[in-house]
Amino acid sequence: LQCYRKALEIKQSSLEDDHPSIAESYYDIARAYLNMSMFKEALEYGQKAIDLCEKRNNRNIPALRKYLEQIGHTYFRQGRCIEAIQY
Repeated sequence: LQCYRKALEIKQSSLEDDHPSIAESYYDIARAYLNMSMFKEALEYGQKAIDLCEKRNNRNIPALRKYLEQIGHTYFRQGRCIEAIQY
């Protein structure tokens, strides 16, 4: 997690605020939180990845799909199946 946070800091200081690489870092952090069963944080960072992708009107459908699946998987791991299906 610490390495992912450091990578995010570097990207934020050297790239445009809405660069796709920043969204990927948010996804990496969300995944790390999910692996630690820190669901609230996983959802927060997963949503940041989605928001940034949508803000940029990014047509990178595979990336957006991956971010959405991450949110769904996080809800599923919490037993929140109805919410998971929405993603």
